Amino acid sequence: LITLFDLPVFLTIRDPRDCVASLLSQFHYDFDFALHTIVSSAHETLALLEVCTPLILRYEARGARSLQTLSTIAKCLGVSAGRDRLREIHTRLSTRAVKQFIGNLETSGVFDHRPPALQVHPATQWHPNHIGSGRVGKHARELTPEQSAKVLYCTRAFSARFGYLPTLPPIEPGV
Repeated sequence: LITLFDLPVFLTIRDPRDCVASLLSQFHYDFDFALHTIVSSAHETLALLEVCTPLILRYEARGARSLQTLSTIAKCLGVSAGRDRLREIHTRLSTRAVKQFIGNLETSGVFDHRPPALQVHPATQWHPNHIGSGRVGKHARELTPEQSAKVLYCTRAFSARFGYLPTLPPIEPGV
């Protein structure tokens, strides 16, 4: 459908190790299920790149949540949005506003005691615990070195494509 209708595609990418760490902390997945979920997503992302050229939004980029990014998205969608409208959208989608919205869903009983991954608000697709710390590099504190290595190994094509593989020091001659 993307190619048939020449649809705009937006792709948010994030270090797969941080994705796994978030699934563990926010949605209480076990490591193997979180890894499987992220590996599947990485494979689908690479497949998507075979059929289109999406606007790529990097989670780690400082400006990813800026008014300029919203303006770029609006242009890609062919939508005319003035500065005031963009500010309104930016405010409504701020971390604080989304946390408050989710809190209201919890207070009103829309979200309950069930695991967060099993609950979703139909209009927004937000879950309880949807907003985490937002920290970049959280995997260093939340995953073991073995888990981090396994995530990178299992997502190596994605990680290489988007620059998430660590740079190794050069090997000294004779070593």
